Amino acid sequence: MSGAEVCDRIEPVYDSRSSVGQTHKMEHSPDNVYPRSPNLPGGQMPLDSVFYIDRPILESLCYEAIQQPGALINIRAPKQMGKTSLMTRILAYANSQGNRAVSVNLQLANDEILRNLERFLQWFCARVSKQLSLPNEIASFWDNSLGSKSNATDYFQDVILTNLERGVSSRENRPLVIAINELNQLFAYPDVAREFLLLLRTWSEQGKEADADINSWHKLRLVTVHSTEILMPPSIEPSLLNTGLVIELPEFNPAQVQDLAYRCEQEISSSQTQRLIAGHPYRLQLAFYCLQQQIITLEELLENSAIAAAIYADHLEQQWWNLQRYPDLLPSFIEIVRQSSPVDCEAVQGSQLHKMGLGICKKIRYQLNGENCDIPFR
Repeated sequence: MSGAEVCDRIEPVYDSRSSVGQTHKMEHSPDNVYPRSPNLPGGQMPLDSVFYIDRPILESLCYEAIQQPGALINIRAPKQMGKTSLMTRILAYANSQGNRAVSVNLQLANDEILRNLERFLQWFCARVSKQLSLPNEIASFWDNSLGSKSNATDYFQDVILTNLERGVSSRENRPLVIAINELNQLFAYPDVAREFLLLLRTWSEQGKEADADINSWHKLRLVTVHSTEILMPPSIEPSLLNTGLVIELPEFNPAQVQDLAYRCEQEISSSQTQRLIAGHPYRLQLAFYCLQQQIITLEELLENSAIAAAIYADHLEQQWWNLQRYPDLLPSFIEIVRQSSPVDCEAVQGSQLHKMGLGICKKIRYQLNGENCDIPFR
């Protein structure tokens, strides 16, 4: 089953093996575990936030995988689904296990860096060195005759990983976890993206070889995060983003929606939960925040009133902007919205709309090999 199918079949539970966030929540007393004034929704959820809703199966998979040599975890979902919050918890868990953990956000790289593979790899090595408080030796180390990927590989092995080993025994060597956020920034430059993804896969495979005593790559573990609204260019093989553990964050299931409502001190019945606008984490958090602030009533929210439309205006405008970047998808989406019955839709287009977070409360009929099969979208 997919990750979404698994999560739809389970109830939220506390797993003492895995979740840093869960452990923190359990330390609160019942009287103060859910404060009356939740923060304005949006952005990363702090590690100590009681409004972070756990996805127990997916989080446990990540925490177990990140302990393995050569680990490569790929987290993907539309925007505001909790990708960065999950990434942060993976890093926190790695730190709690004695690992070194750093994150590199590709939004910090200028376009002139992203468009050139050599400049990008030099920037990437420099960012990791800085995060680890290691000296930047790129200028003296880089050998133009070897090529940028070889230089980056040698720099990681001879400078970054070697410096982490100095002064400690092999038994005390701590693994290094590097999280690469906003990987989709590279998708505008397919050649650079393809070469970088190939390099990450190579590093991951090197980490699985031999023993830690003779293989410094044994300590490296990688996490990538990208938003699926930015569709991967067709020139990049899908397999490059399907390497390692792939985590596709699903929307909240009814039990998780109820859990979030309870934490926000909102009394919502099971039937009312079904009428909410799907289980998108950000939209739900925004709705419960507005209910708590008495900006809207529950009846107005469930009836999709003008006030409800105004609350979601910024989010829907962003979705509309995302859709217009892909004109070939627009006619299909408009037809789906207007029709009350299933719509014949190409499998690729239906999949792309789903990846962009444009699933709706209808059925999209895929035509697969000449046969129709109805697949529910929420």
